[in-house]
Amino acid sequence: MELDFEIDFIFKKVTRHSPHLIARLLSEEHFQLSESSTFGGFEIKGVSMPRATDDKGNPRFDIFAIYFKDKTKRENFNKGQIVQLIP
Repeated sequence: MELDFEIDFIFKKVTRHSPHLIARLLSEEHFQLSESSTFGGFEIKGVSMPRATDDKGNPRFDIFAIYFKDKTKRENFNKGQIVQLIP
């Protein structure tokens, strides 16, 4: 199963514990990661759901922070790009 995400923000500087990019899930499907999960073809070590609100102050549950195993992989993405997550 592939899930489509749209890249919303790419961090310029990252640390070991900071997210590498922010992406919006384009469907309402639930997923669970595995050891071999990839995002845009690159291995990830995890995702998290940051606190985000819409224009009316309601929580958003479609925004995810992506953490790559190799932080330099974030440079392969552009804002607005549609990318597949393979859980």
